[in-house]
Amino acid sequence: MKYIPLFCFLLFLPLFAQAEEQIHIYISAPGRNKVAIALPKPVSGQPSAEELYQVIKNDLELSGWVSIVDPNTYLEKNGTSARFGEFKFENWDSVEALALAKTTLDFKESQYRAEIWIYDIAGRKKLGAKAFKSDSKNVRNLGHKIANEIILKITGQEAPFNTQFTYVNDISGKKEV
Repeated sequence: MKYIPLFCFLLFLPLFAQAEEQIHIYISAPGRNKVAIALPKPVSGQPSAEELYQVIKNDLELSGWVSIVDPNTYLEKNGTSARFGEFKFENWDSVEALALAKTTLDFKESQYRAEIWIYDIAGRKKLGAKAFKSDSKNVRNLGHKIANEIILKITGQEAPFNTQFTYVNDISGKKEV
C-alpha cells in the first residue's frame, strides 16, 4: 500500500521529463505573438552580404511573425561560423531570443551560394538548415528565399516573400498582362 504513490510517480516520470524538453510557440495571426529571433549579419567577404542581410531583415519585420533582437546586444563577434557546433550557444543566452538565424554567403563560378542555419537557443539544437544558389544579379531573391525558410522553420507557416503577381486587364479592348 505504501508503494502506490512511488509506483504512480515512477509511472508518470517519463511524461514530466519529456514535457521539459519541448518549446511551444503558439502561432496565430501575424503580429499577435511575435517570436524574438537573433539575426546576425551573414558570414561573408562579399560586398553584397549587406544587401542580403537587409532583404532578410526587412522581410522578417514585415511578416509580423517575428521580432528581431537588437544586434547591439549580441555577444558573438561578426564572422563566427554558422554551422552547428562551431559557435557557442552560451553567447546567445543573454540576448533574450528564442531562435537564432545565421547566414553565409559565398560567390563562386559566377553564382551566389547562401546558407541559412536556424537554431533553438534554449534547446541547443538545430531547427533546420538549407542552401540556395542564384546568379550574380539575384541577391535579393536569395534574401527572400532565406526569409521564407526562417518563417517556415520557426512557425511552420509558408511565407509570401518570393510570390509574384500577374495582373490582366482589357482597357484597350484586348487582354493585356
